[in-house]
Amino acid sequence: MSPRDVSISFFQNYPLILPYRDAYGEIIALVGRTLLSEQDRNAQDIPKYKNTFFKKGNVVFGLHENKKAILEEDCVYLVEGQFDVIKAVESGLRNIVALGNAYMTPYQFSVISRYTNNIVLLLDNDDAGERGRKRALDNFGKLANIENCRLPSDCKDIDEYFSKNDIGAWKEFRNN
Repeated sequence: MSPRDVSISFFQNYPLILPYRDAYGEIIALVGRTLLSEQDRNAQDIPKYKNTFFKKGNVVFGLHENKKAILEEDCVYLVEGQFDVIKAVESGLRNIVALGNAYMTPYQFSVISRYTNNIVLLLDNDDAGERGRKRALDNFGKLANIENCRLPSDCKDIDEYFSKNDIGAWKEFRNN
């Protein structure tokens, strides 16, 4: 299903719609998120997310909106999810993009490396995030300056971190 072929049920079940844009700002996909509780989703057999057809490994969420900050800072933070990017930008961290999962693809690396050679892995504090860190370092560590940044253990991801902390705390955390 392309972004142009989205049915009305897509919007009824997934009222929160996030556009995926390419580096030039063109919408190439839509991701919908339900606002139902886990219990209600399970009862109605509705997944938490639904998206139009696209390969997440061929897209970097937030790149179009944040590429200027990435160029200015000569650094990019890589996170897993769209809400991680949204919350970080809202909190003042603008040189950030999402992979869509825990694993950076060669295509995503090639796109990101057009803007900077300094990459900070800020993946989730879980097993998938750990595997993603290792894979990124193994696959691309000799091609870029890749730093592995782990959030405090009481935070699952950067979204949760910025729900508890402000940008001042982030800068202090990064400087230690």
